[in-house]
Amino acid sequence: MQYVNNQLTEDELIQILKQVNLWHYINELPMGVHTQMSEAGKNFSEGQKQRLSLARAIAKKPTIYLMDEPTSALDKENKYELINIIKELLKTAMVVIVTHNQELCKELAEKSMIINMEEL
Repeated sequence: MQYVNNQLTEDELIQILKQVNLWHYINELPMGVHTQMSEAGKNFSEGQKQRLSLARAIAKKPTIYLMDEPTSALDKENKYELINIIKELLKTAMVVIVTHNQELCKELAEKSMIINMEEL
């Protein structure tokens, strides 16, 4: 993740990986945080890849996050963890979520917009 933010310390990296529930898995890899991903991330599940993408975004420390179906590849437990992460992000940044999941909108949205593609 150093290419995302070259100012990121290893302690900050570990904290972000814990935040997105990847630290345990990555810490068990042969080279820990220094392990290279295989081609197309084959050594990660779809949910892990999704959480890794979120970790990369958090490492950039943006003021706006744009998320497209952020919970789509996550199981129920990780879905709730992600919702809690997004709630934390909302304290310091704007989060724009594109989703079909109305429950996610109800849980997180301060404002929402429904676009009916059939009417366009």
